[in-house]
Amino acid sequence: MQTTITPSDLLEHHTTKPIDVGTPFLAETRPFPGFMPDHLALPVPMAPEERGAILAKASRAELNATAVSDAAKELTECLLDGMITFEMAKGLRKRRPKSKDRNGLHRAIEGFTCDLILGQGHTASSGFVYRAVGRDFETTRTTKKTFSRVYKTWKAMGWIEVFRGFQQHGDFEGSSVVESRVASRFRASSSLMTLCRKHCITPKNLWDHYTVELSDIDAVVIRKDDGAMVLSTSAEYEQQRKSVELINKALSQHSFSFPRRPQLKRSFRADQDGRCDYRTGGRFFSLGADSYQQMKRVERAKIEIDGHPTVEVDVKASHPTIAHHLLQANEPLPTDPYDIPGYPREVIKTATVIAFGKGGPPSRWRKDQKDELAALYGGDRNRVPRVTQVWNSIVKALPFLERLEEGITDWGIIQYLEAEALRTAMERLWDQEIPSLPVHDSLIVPAWASNAAREAIIDGYERVIGVTPRVVES
Repeated sequence: MQTTITPSDLLEHHTTKPIDVGTPFLAETRPFPGFMPDHLALPVPMAPEERGAILAKASRAELNATAVSDAAKELTECLLDGMITFEMAKGLRKRRPKSKDRNGLHRAIEGFTCDLILGQGHTASSGFVYRAVGRDFETTRTTKKTFSRVYKTWKAMGWIEVFRGFQQHGDFEGSSVVESRVASRFRASSSLMTLCRKHCITPKNLWDHYTVELSDIDAVVIRKDDGAMVLSTSAEYEQQRKSVELINKALSQHSFSFPRRPQLKRSFRADQDGRCDYRTGGRFFSLGADSYQQMKRVERAKIEIDGHPTVEVDVKASHPTIAHHLLQANEPLPTDPYDIPGYPREVIKTATVIAFGKGGPPSRWRKDQKDELAALYGGDRNRVPRVTQVWNSIVKALPFLERLEEGITDWGIIQYLEAEALRTAMERLWDQEIPSLPVHDSLIVPAWASNAAREAIIDGYERVIGVTPRVVES
């Protein structure tokens, strides 16, 4: 039975003691693969390197959810009333907010609460979500000022734990410049999650209580290399936005076996002056840390669309296939370019991904990459071969990759062509009333439509890129 909680009850959960980082919310059941099982999340390590690895896996707080159930609406009102009561009692505010300000706080709280509950299910990040607090609020249901008020007050109340964001500076020609930015991290405390549970809201049933309206989604996102968002009202931006919105509207007409309905966006890259030609990036991403794209392939295989089993139809070695064509290589492309003697397939694929990312030879593994590859060598990181050694073997087997060039065959160009080919395929399938879910270089479709999907993907690659890909079904 749902329990009604008053503002005075909320104050009983306030604590001035440091938040216990070892006692995040205990999810009752596992909502779906990759989310918290029936045990507590790990405490955040004190060693900076280990702690940083966990915080780096935080999912983004989108701040765009709306409460739809009576329980979620009541929870939002109780959190809002409790926050206002606290502010008044501590002298942070002299008077209660007017109707307009209260509505603004209401929108911020329902979105932030949904994000925090969702984050509590994410084992890898130990329940943390991230959000830049100084910018990029144009695509949310709140404002910088309102969100700042909410999170600072909630921190004082002991409802959330906060790791502040920061900027890393470097020297360029005698001047200090920002080299990178790290957004703030937030996690719900056990006291806040107790309140959510008293309203019978958990990560498992989150989307029974909240939704994200299509009108609240930024269907096209443009960012600079430093992550700064670029706003646009150009004709091409509107064209790209309408294209994604049509796909999202079509998806909303179908049912899916996972908790959160799929909602897509495209992410393009702009130059440092904010100019975007919509020819760099453009990959389709499904919103949320609990989206179908975050599932392992074995779990995606269990997805049903409109009650029908599905198959995943994908392009084998999509990036090498596209690069081989762009570089007009004379030598034939092997059936599996990642099958090179002497190395596990995943080692070759990871080195190739690095090369495409920088538009040239890789120089070193990232720590997380080396850690993952170590599992292929009995967990011994010292046995993982140097990436330069691996790359030498790759270019010996695939000579055309020695001619990778930034701006011609780097990640942005290849991702754009790949995404456009899949968009073309999806639109052809929609014309046949066949729903499809993109996963970067593949489409998930009802099993009965596998042949149509195969033909649509091949047609998309031939039209957009001019190459016939090898398409397989899994």
